[in-house]
Amino acid sequence: MKRIIAGILTAAVMTFSACSSASITGKPDIDRTFSAKASVAAGGEVISGQLCRTGDNCWTFTLNEPYALEGLTVSFCDGKTTFSMLGFECETDFSDSAVSALKLFAEAYESAVDNKDRFENGVLEGSNENGAFTVILDDDGSPAVINAGGFSLKLSELSEAMDTEEQSDELILLE
Repeated sequence: MKRIIAGILTAAVMTFSACSSASITGKPDIDRTFSAKASVAAGGEVISGQLCRTGDNCWTFTLNEPYALEGLTVSFCDGKTTFSMLGFECETDFSDSAVSALKLFAEAYESAVDNKDRFENGVLEGSNENGAFTVILDDDGSPAVINAGGFSLKLSELSEAMDTEEQSDELILLE
């Protein structure tokens, strides 16, 4: 009899503690700064590096793969994209037909921030001036995938990014 009761209790505990797909309810808090490992597959290559959202409409992507692009920093801030490497810098997005991938991803994410009440189960599909986009959040409400312009940006190891004032204060404290 004790074994039967123990078996029933074990089955009940397993049933109530079974894993289910987590769904994000309510408005996710995605309007924050962050840093994450990022990768994009484009033209048969995988481009990867460190992506940072340092503020509203301000992003940087420092590449570490492929080797030929290691150290290239792509920045998007207030509608302008710049590339910098080895002390040289150039600006892009000077025509409507040339749009950087970082601009596509950043503007898609910023559109998602502006429409965060439209997220359903951690997914927001929408469109902006660059076309259709999708932002997918992971189980804890952090961005996991941004699809825009036919490209897919995958994010992992997300952490909160400090703003530049906090970084400079920390450097002073360490000296």
